[in-house]
Amino acid sequence: MNNKKILFFDIDRTLLTPHPFTVPESTKLALKKAHENGHLLFINTGRTKAMMPEEISELHFDGYVYGCGTHIYMDNKLLFFRTVPNLHEDGIWEVTQKGTSKATGMEFLLDRFSIPKENCYAFGDSPNDLPMLKAAGISVAMGNAYGGIEKDCTWQTSAVDKDGIYHALEHLNLI
Repeated sequence: MNNKKILFFDIDRTLLTPHPFTVPESTKLALKKAHENGHLLFINTGRTKAMMPEEISELHFDGYVYGCGTHIYMDNKLLFFRTVPNLHEDGIWEVTQKGTSKATGMEFLLDRFSIPKENCYAFGDSPNDLPMLKAAGISVAMGNAYGGIEKDCTWQTSAVDKDGIYHALEHLNLI
């Protein structure tokens, strides 16, 4: 059985703080430690690749699930794409398409790397993260979560700007 862990992160209010939209130092450290421990780290977002914040691009992630599962990259290689009709990426923030979601993007990667669901972790803050959170073996709602998503999660950590990612990864023995 594959014991590799795969971690999926939403961006806004999960990795990025509310205005001024920064990644806390504790989050950077936690992600670095998780990667050093051999875990795969992925961004899982509704955003298109063109709308990826620079602050996130500067962090080391193994891959990205863009457009709610319509484009999946790992190590800068396109692994999966589904054309979105009439989409011109410039200026498009988020995309959803029938038959794809943050969950389908995760399932593609779990399948590709033969990682069991119980080794899959997801971190989010809002109702649009629910497909991802419900598809994970372990799901974490941020302390600043809204829309009642915490009731569908395994655990709730502190807010993004209160070292939430660091506390969660430590609590889950990932770092």
